[in-house]
Amino acid sequence: REIPRWIYWYPFRYFIQCLPGKISYLCARNIGLLSYLLQSKARHDIEQGLKLFSHDKTDGEICKIVKNTFEEKAFSAIDTFYYPRLTKDNIDGIVQYIGLEHIADARKHGKGVILMHGHFCNEEFLMPAMGHKGYPMNQIGSRWEPPPVEGRIPNLIRKKAFQLRIGYRENFPVVFHYIDKSLRSAYRCLENNEVLLVAADGREGTKWHQTRFLGRDYSFSPGVFQIARRTGATVLPTFLIRRENHYTFKIVVEKPFQVVDDDTVNIQNFIQILESYIKNYPWFYAKVFWLKDPIKKE
Repeated sequence: REIPRWIYWYPFRYFIQCLPGKISYLCARNIGLLSYLLQSKARHDIEQGLKLFSHDKTDGEICKIVKNTFEEKAFSAIDTFYYPRLTKDNIDGIVQYIGLEHIADARKHGKGVILMHGHFCNEEFLMPAMGHKGYPMNQIGSRWEPPPVEGRIPNLIRKKAFQLRIGYRENFPVVFHYIDKSLRSAYRCLENNEVLLVAADGREGTKWHQTRFLGRDYSFSPGVFQIARRTGATVLPTFLIRRENHYTFKIVVEKPFQVVDDDTVNIQNFIQILESYIKNYPWFYAKVFWLKDPIKKE
């Protein structure tokens, strides 16, 4: 398992970074197709998850969505290698922004803005995309190292790959607020009228509300809504959509989300928005069906 990891982060990474974007993403599409053919268990898990949620889809349509899901995972992996090339000068040629006026209007209140998103498409791309656009960006996240495996060399490779990925992220024009430390700084950034990215379907948190999502029971943390109530920050649902050429994007910033005192209602209202995007672009979220859930220990 660790040999492909080394190949991916060293010779393959350097090779991809030398190629034009169109060719790199064509390679990624073929890698995604190969993964689809080889990873039978993951393919089965995604198929079963989609059938619970997409009752109106035929078997052929489900199969196509599963293939697209594997391709999207490969595209997101290739995105990582191009992060160092992103700048304030070229970001407008890569990302189309819709709804930025909602951020401008929200910041007039002086209480900060929370861009609430899900793990939809390559959600990590929101950080450089919004940071290079000139916003004072912040991100709540985690940096837990992957669990060790037997043998000295595999652990060295795994740890180095983790450090490389974290290194890419921490070069973004974004300030990180990690959950293994105090989140007081995240509140302070909102007090300074800055912008905070928060994944509302993330697995960081201490309190959980169980609700129906994608045809099954799922646990959501109310953390983003608690932050909004304490600070008075405006919450804007935000979604990244990969365009048909695979290497450019569209970011949609929705109108302000009404945060109420009942977090069950808040979560259900967010789910309604998220599921509307998943229905239109299921391959951007179907990866969730093969991931392990640390909350349920499965």
